Amino acid sequence: MKNFDLENVYDEKIAPLMIQIIAICLEHKMPMGAMFCYRNEEDEGEKYCFTFISHEKYLGKSEHMEKLRQAIVPMA
Repeated sequence: MKNFDLENVYDEKIAPLMIQIIAICLEHKMPMGAMFCYRNEEDEGEKYCFTFISHEKYLGKSEHMEKLRQAIVPMA
């Protein structure tokens, strides 16, 4: 992947929308996952911003959502 830095685009354009999306998903207990690669640099590599909300407590376990979580959330 080529080097790029789109952190300002994420911060200015996407983050405000994600705040709204996250609030709606929390309010309605809607599972969701999102991941954005906002930067790639030779020295530091790729940088990501991710959000995952499962609501497993309320809706039960979803194998599909668990696979998505494993794909987008760094190992904890």
